[in-house]
Amino acid sequence: MKRKLSFLVALFLAAATSFAAPVKPGFKKTLPTVDGNMITAELQGDEFLSWWQASDGKRYTLSEDGNTFVEAQFEKMQKRARVMRAPLKGGIGGDHITYEGKKKGLIILVEFADKKFQAKHDKAYYEALVNQPGYSNDEGCIGSVHDYYLAQSNGKFDLSFDVVGPVCTSQGYAYYGKNVGNNQDVNVGAMLKEAANKAAPQVNLADYDWDGDGSADQVFFLYAGLGENASNDPNTIWAHMHYMSYRGGKLSYSTGKIDRYACASELMGVLDSKGYTGETQPIGIGTICHEFSHCLGFPDTYDTNGQQQYGMGYYDLLSNGNYLGEGFTPPNFTAWERIYAGWIEPIVLDKAATIKAMKSSTDYGRPFIMYNDNNKDEYYLFENRQKTGWDRGLYGDGLMVTHVDYLKERWTSNTVNTTGYDHQRMALVTADDNEVLSTSGIKGDLYPYVYKKNDGTFRILNNELTDSSSPAAMLWNSHNASLGTSYMGKPVTEITRNDDGTVSFLVMGGDDNNVLDNSTATGIATLKTTDSKVADRRVYSIDGRLLGTDINAMPKGLYIVGGRKVVK
Repeated sequence: MKRKLSFLVALFLAAATSFAAPVKPGFKKTLPTVDGNMITAELQGDEFLSWWQASDGKRYTLSEDGNTFVEAQFEKMQKRARVMRAPLKGGIGGDHITYEGKKKGLIILVEFADKKFQAKHDKAYYEALVNQPGYSNDEGCIGSVHDYYLAQSNGKFDLSFDVVGPVCTSQGYAYYGKNVGNNQDVNVGAMLKEAANKAAPQVNLADYDWDGDGSADQVFFLYAGLGENASNDPNTIWAHMHYMSYRGGKLSYSTGKIDRYACASELMGVLDSKGYTGETQPIGIGTICHEFSHCLGFPDTYDTNGQQQYGMGYYDLLSNGNYLGEGFTPPNFTAWERIYAGWIEPIVLDKAATIKAMKSSTDYGRPFIMYNDNNKDEYYLFENRQKTGWDRGLYGDGLMVTHVDYLKERWTSNTVNTTGYDHQRMALVTADDNEVLSTSGIKGDLYPYVYKKNDGTFRILNNELTDSSSPAAMLWNSHNASLGTSYMGKPVTEITRNDDGTVSFLVMGGDDNNVLDNSTATGIATLKTTDSKVADRRVYSIDGRLLGTDINAMPKGLYIVGGRKVVK
């Protein structure tokens, strides 16, 4: 494939950028303010930038006294968050690492001096939750973490975990998770170090070192009780991914080092129309998968700068999708993430074509891609999302269209959809032209946008994406630099959701002599690139020696396959 997506060349895995799960919407609380008033507000943001927002739009944060709330100095908070998200290492570049074969991660179960895991949430429970093929339980689970990644990769990425613990910290959870002013989870580094010191002697950290640099790449701390991202308790720890380099320094042990880590809670709060009920429920696997996916290199696709831009909404695990199905049915990875991981190849739409039965992401249908001919870093991705398999928790189904304007600096700094820099860089093109995170708004995001009438029939409100539709197929990078924003000029029309779960549409008027099939064969070696040449599977050593064409026949190590680094 001559026209490689440029993001396949941009490696941001080494950048020490911070990532966090967004808040679960709906957590409200009555807050005492410093001037003696009481206001009702809802928690917003993430681990590195959070606040309470009142109905009048005012933002509040905890005051220095730790008991009352003051109006937020939001610009200062944003600046601090940008510093926390800034990479430790500059000049990130090189080949993207493709994840294939069997890999192992480490999960450390952590209890606090005053907070233990629920009785049924023991080590055996978590070993099944993350590893057991076909796992289900009465809490709502439809598969394990292992199952999720195996499905996303079409069987190419076989991930399992060693689970150790629980280990217990010396202090109560509030000591580690408390917020002081705008500083959140002030002692979380101490919790991580205590837990790692107790767990490290039980494992060989080299087993989790995927690239041979001496550091365990995939270390996950799963702590008892609630997390601040899914409760209204400011003394709990917010789920996130970060680096020990920012938390007191890398941890060194006889079998390896720990720097990059992720963490999440055992439980989340139960909500009703008024907010948090005080009850709890298991957090499921969605937040675990969200944070672990950051360890694999995926950025957040919600607005990390607090401007509440739409981003990818609930249709992406790396946005708000980790909470779908009460956390037990996280959605499939988007086309961008699957392509980035090297698990699927897109089909280029560059001339008139007819798509009659586009298979869904659950059925491993290949996505379509439409480039801006003047700038290959900008493109539209088309994928069929149906409420089946891991996507069963989606609010709507149909053709999902994502507008990507790739800029490496925005990906490495985890500001993909932060408009304070310029514009959203990877965002849904919503069929209803409505970017509101409400149930009705989310249902209308995918094409075609239809209205169900009282008699049970449907009225089509939008079934096309053209230069004149609403929304239109606009471009950030003009065909003519002097014109500014322009349009794609490649109309997609007659978008239809078929009874069998497939999607049909016409590209540039359609062509019955160019009917495209998006079926995917199992195993990337059998995939064909868009210029109909067999994908290059030659295996090279890091120093450039040709070793063969079968990566599966190679011993464990780091190789170059098809121009990409591959860890085996």
